[in-house]
Amino acid sequence: MTAAARPLRAAVEADRYDLAALRLLYGFLVALAETAPEAREELVTLLARPDVPRRERGHA
Repeated sequence: MTAAARPLRAAVEADRYDLAALRLLYGFLVALAETAPEAREELVTLLARPDVPRRERGHA
């Protein structure tokens, strides 16, 4: 097991699924930054924008 996987496993074993999810998201963003920087920026933009009410998104 890599050193980077240990904190993720420790978070899961401690039932800290919120922390585990953030660690996974961070790893994914790092991988995207290395392989597809434009896609990473688009994802960060989508995740960081304020929540838009359903009516404004075109849903009933």
